[in-house]
Amino acid sequence: LSIKFSFDQNVKTSSSSISLLSLNPEASIDKLFAYGEEVTVELSALSEEGSYTLTIPAGVVKGFKKNQEGAAQIVYTFKTVKDPDVIPPDFDFLAEVKLPDNEAVAFARMLGMGWNLGNQFDATGGSGLDSETSWGNPKATQATFDKLKSYGFKSVRIPVTWQKHMGEAPDYKVDKAWMERVYEVVGYARKAGLFVILNMHHDDSSKGGWFSLLKAVAGEDFKNAMKAQYTALWKQIAERFKNEGDYLILEAFNEPHAGDNWASDDIRYHNLLNEILQLFVDTVRESGGNNATRWLGIPCYSSNPNYALKYLVLPKDKVAGRLAVSFHCYDPYHYCLAPQDTPYGRSKWGHTSGSQTDERDFVILYYKLKTKFIDNNIPLYAGETGCVNRGNAIERAFQQYYLEFTWKTAKEYGIAPFLWDNGIAGFGNETHGFVDHGTGEYVSYKAADGSTFSSAETLSRMNKAVNISNPTYTLESIYNSAP
Repeated sequence: LSIKFSFDQNVKTSSSSISLLSLNPEASIDKLFAYGEEVTVELSALSEEGSYTLTIPAGVVKGFKKNQEGAAQIVYTFKTVKDPDVIPPDFDFLAEVKLPDNEAVAFARMLGMGWNLGNQFDATGGSGLDSETSWGNPKATQATFDKLKSYGFKSVRIPVTWQKHMGEAPDYKVDKAWMERVYEVVGYARKAGLFVILNMHHDDSSKGGWFSLLKAVAGEDFKNAMKAQYTALWKQIAERFKNEGDYLILEAFNEPHAGDNWASDDIRYHNLLNEILQLFVDTVRESGGNNATRWLGIPCYSSNPNYALKYLVLPKDKVAGRLAVSFHCYDPYHYCLAPQDTPYGRSKWGHTSGSQTDERDFVILYYKLKTKFIDNNIPLYAGETGCVNRGNAIERAFQQYYLEFTWKTAKEYGIAPFLWDNGIAGFGNETHGFVDHGTGEYVSYKAADGSTFSSAETLSRMNKAVNISNPTYTLESIYNSAP
């Protein structure tokens, strides 16, 4: 087991200091080394499903510069679990999936196919109500959500960034006009007959902002202040929405990560997020009304599904079976989000593109998620998925194949998928425009070859993947029709 600790500066340590470390109960401490801003401890001979405490004494880790003081003592506990990555040797990734008859599967069927009102209330430009349109989208209207319903969507996720609309300590009062505009748009979705997921969005990814995992693990005072502001924010959101019906789901945060560390096995971050998730559940439940039993969305570090498998601890709840695990999936990154990045960008995906493992790798991830969560009656939803638009007919065919295959996989494995839509038309990196945010009409754009592409066909294939049941329409049939 390799455990990494991140610091806010370059650090150093000596391999000879390994003898100063202690692990209780005893196991093998094999390596201790520093690189850049990280210190790594490698352990072995750990028992399955055991509880351990690792202690790194004060002074073992020091600042890289001469005469810098050593870091304070680090003590943390962790648990080992059975390996979630064991795949049956005869695993057939195209075979029919047998789902349990439980609440987790019913939850996914309830949400159906979902859509994100992205780059809207999560936008951080402008001031006051102008923030909604500061990243280029028009104001959302009732027509937007009525159209979504007609396209087969059953749910919408409304990301909201609150930090520019909050007052100072100790109340951190949210601007009334901002809260009421969010409430109004949630109402549009309700009137259209859609389920709604409402969250705290870019607050959790600001490097210098109030919600900083880096600063929180480095200082108790900052951590306490961050928790106080987080609690104050969710008290206000919960109070405003506590009388809304069960169509509304509240989600704790978006993709919290430490600085630029989108990927981290530093257990301190994961433990802190598990603490905050408990705070979220307690705060919402204590507000009363329908919040006492409302469904709540529980993400993890970076909303990375692999971290959900490894580190997420479901909070304790006063009501049983009303927590749903959220994750995001743009896999593989250089195909879905950054096809223009060199040298790793990809224009095609799947077995007909030259890769023999793309589909299998994707299905295996969802198999692991199903095994850990769905099979144990813990609902899952993929709060963000997607694949940027392409500039020619061949690449667009592969994009549509990817979206249809992966959304069909989600349905087969009991997971509700949500499309990320930031309203940006065109093709290439960041172009996730599928539905006009002001009218709900399909988005069209000029391709590189001069032809005009519409999102209508793409959304139709995703609708088919989630909403159409036919014994001849399977993962295998989609696989066999790859471009």
